[in-house]
Amino acid sequence: MNYSTDWQPVAPSTRAGSSGKLIQCPNCNAVRRVYHFSWSALQCSQCDTMVDKYAWSCESYEHKHHLAPQQVDAIVESHLLKREKRRAYQKNNWAQINLRLRIGSDTLIQLDKARGDISRLAYVQSLVEQAMSKHDS
Repeated sequence: MNYSTDWQPVAPSTRAGSSGKLIQCPNCNAVRRVYHFSWSALQCSQCDTMVDKYAWSCESYEHKHHLAPQQVDAIVESHLLKREKRRAYQKNNWAQINLRLRIGSDTLIQLDKARGDISRLAYVQSLVEQAMSKHDS
């Protein structure tokens, strides 16, 4: 099999990542995938030679994760769209969130005194109903 990738020597800091990493035998140039580097030597499945870890070559990180400008733009646009949706949701639900935080606050105690005819719970429920009716329409 031909692999058009850049190869670099395995280093102590080399990590395989969740999708593994291709390594190349220094004797026969056979390529295989490994999912960790917690070994000191590995036998090549092609030439049956026991090869020290640091003699193997692995695929270059820069080559594997190089993105074209169009791909970067698409990723950024996707993140911005998600953020916009999350902010719109938070804006639509601000009344519920705000009221949950204010129950028991000094502001509501003052409202109790000012609106002696209605209890705090009834007042909060009416505010929530108003906010929900605005949200539904």
